Amino acid sequence: MNSVSVRRAKLARIAGLALMIAGLAPILWLAANSIHPMPIDPLAPLQRLPSLAYSSVLALAVSLPALLVMWLGATIAARQKDVLEAAQRAKQDRLRRKREYGSEERVEPYIGSRMTFESDKEPR
Repeated sequence: MNSVSVRRAKLARIAGLALMIAGLAPILWLAANSIHPMPIDPLAPLQRLPSLAYSSVLALAVSLPALLVMWLGATIAARQKDVLEAAQRAKQDRLRRKREYGSEERVEPYIGSRMTFESDKEPR
Protein backbone atom coordinates (compact mmCIF):
# COMPACT_ATOMS: atom_id res chain seq x y z
CA MET A 1 0.00 0.00 0.00
CA ASN A 2 1.42 3.33 -0.93
CA SER A 3 0.48 6.52 0.81
CA VAL A 4 -1.45 7.86 -2.19
CA SER A 5 -3.93 4.98 -2.16
CA VAL A 6 -4.35 5.25 1.61
CA ARG A 7 -4.98 8.99 1.38
CA ARG A 8 -7.42 8.41 -1.45
CA ALA A 9 -9.25 5.76 0.60
CA LYS A 10 -9.46 8.06 3.64
CA LEU A 11 -10.78 10.89 1.47
CA ALA A 12 -13.35 8.59 -0.15
CA ARG A 13 -14.46 7.36 3.26
CA ILE A 14 -14.92 10.93 4.50
CA ALA A 15 -16.84 11.79 1.31
CA GLY A 16 -19.08 8.75 1.84
CA LEU A 17 -19.80 9.78 5.42
CA ALA A 18 -20.55 13.32 4.24
CA LEU A 19 -23.03 11.91 1.69
CA MET A 20 -24.71 9.93 4.45
CA ILE A 21 -25.10 13.06 6.58
CA ALA A 22 -26.31 15.04 3.57
CA GLY A 23 -28.96 12.40 2.91
CA LEU A 24 -30.00 12.36 6.56
CA ALA A 25 -30.48 16.13 6.78
CA PRO A 26 -33.68 16.34 4.63
CA ILE A 27 -35.21 13.40 6.46
CA LEU A 28 -34.54 15.01 9.83
CA TRP A 29 -35.96 18.29 8.51
CA LEU A 30 -39.14 16.53 7.41
CA ALA A 31 -39.45 14.74 10.75
CA ALA A 32 -39.00 18.00 12.67
CA ASN A 33 -41.43 19.77 10.36
CA SER A 34 -44.06 17.08 10.87
CA ILE A 35 -43.77 17.38 14.65
CA HIS A 36 -43.76 21.17 14.73
CA PRO A 37 -44.77 22.79 11.42
CA MET A 38 -42.86 25.90 10.43
CA PRO A 39 -44.95 29.09 10.62
CA ILE A 40 -43.63 30.42 7.30
CA ASP A 41 -43.92 27.86 4.54
CA PRO A 42 -41.64 28.37 1.51
CA LEU A 43 -44.20 26.66 -0.72
CA ALA A 44 -47.12 28.97 0.18
CA PRO A 45 -48.94 28.69 -3.20
CA LEU A 46 -49.39 24.98 -2.62
CA GLN A 47 -51.32 25.56 0.60
CA ARG A 48 -54.57 25.24 -1.33
CA LEU A 49 -53.94 21.50 -1.56
CA PRO A 50 -55.12 19.31 1.29
CA SER A 51 -52.43 19.32 3.96
CA LEU A 52 -52.25 15.53 4.39
CA ALA A 53 -51.73 14.83 0.68
CA TYR A 54 -49.28 17.70 0.36
CA SER A 55 -47.13 16.61 3.30
CA SER A 56 -47.09 12.92 2.39
CA VAL A 57 -46.22 13.56 -1.27
CA LEU A 58 -43.52 16.03 -0.26
CA ALA A 59 -42.16 13.61 2.34
CA LEU A 60 -42.05 10.80 -0.21
CA ALA A 61 -40.51 13.01 -2.91
CA VAL A 62 -37.76 14.17 -0.55
CA SER A 63 -37.11 11.04 1.50
CA LEU A 64 -36.62 8.55 -1.34
CA PRO A 65 -33.76 10.45 -3.03
CA ALA A 66 -32.33 11.20 0.41
CA LEU A 67 -32.33 7.49 1.26
CA LEU A 68 -30.61 6.74 -2.05
CA VAL A 69 -27.93 9.33 -1.27
CA MET A 70 -27.45 7.79 2.19
CA TRP A 71 -27.15 4.32 0.66
CA LEU A 72 -24.59 5.58 -1.86
CA GLY A 73 -22.54 7.22 0.90
CA ALA A 74 -22.61 4.06 3.03
CA THR A 75 -21.50 1.97 0.06
CA ILE A 76 -18.59 4.29 -0.71
CA ALA A 77 -17.48 4.36 2.93
CA ALA A 78 -17.72 0.57 3.31
CA ARG A 79 -15.66 -0.15 0.19
CA GLN A 80 -12.65 1.62 1.70
CA LYS A 81 -12.48 -0.80 4.63
CA ASP A 82 -10.11 -3.29 2.98
CA VAL A 83 -7.57 -0.66 1.94
CA LEU A 84 -7.54 0.99 5.36
CA GLU A 85 -7.24 -2.35 7.19
CA ALA A 86 -4.33 -3.41 4.97
CA ALA A 87 -2.56 -0.12 5.68
CA GLN A 88 -3.14 -0.59 9.43
CA ARG A 89 -1.72 -4.13 9.31
CA ALA A 90 1.35 -2.91 7.41
CA LYS A 91 1.89 -0.17 9.99
CA GLN A 92 1.61 -2.64 12.87
CA ASP A 93 4.02 -5.00 11.13
CA ARG A 94 6.56 -2.20 10.66
CA LEU A 95 6.32 -1.30 14.34
CA ARG A 96 6.73 -4.95 15.34
CA ARG A 97 9.80 -5.36 13.14
CA LYS A 98 11.33 -2.20 14.54
CA ARG A 99 10.76 -3.40 18.09
CA GLU A 100 12.13 -6.89 17.44
CA TYR A 101 15.00 -6.20 15.07
CA GLY A 102 15.85 -2.55 15.65
CA SER A 103 18.07 -2.99 18.67
CA GLU A 104 21.56 -4.45 18.87
CA GLU A 105 20.41 -7.68 20.45
CA ARG A 106 18.24 -10.06 18.51
CA VAL A 107 14.95 -11.23 19.92
CA GLU A 108 14.43 -14.82 18.95
CA PRO A 109 10.90 -15.96 18.20
CA TYR A 110 9.48 -18.55 20.56
CA ILE A 111 6.40 -20.69 20.89
CA GLY A 112 4.68 -20.81 24.24
CA SER A 113 5.87 -19.23 27.45
CA ARG A 114 9.44 -18.32 28.16
CA MET A 115 11.23 -20.71 30.46
CA THR A 116 13.99 -19.44 32.67
CA PHE A 117 16.44 -21.79 34.34
CA GLU A 118 18.32 -20.81 37.41
CA SER A 119 21.93 -21.82 37.52
CA ASP A 120 22.58 -25.17 39.23
CA LYS A 121 24.25 -24.96 42.53
CA GLU A 122 26.70 -27.60 43.60
CA PRO A 123 26.13 -29.10 46.99
CA ARG A 124 28.85 -28.15 49.49
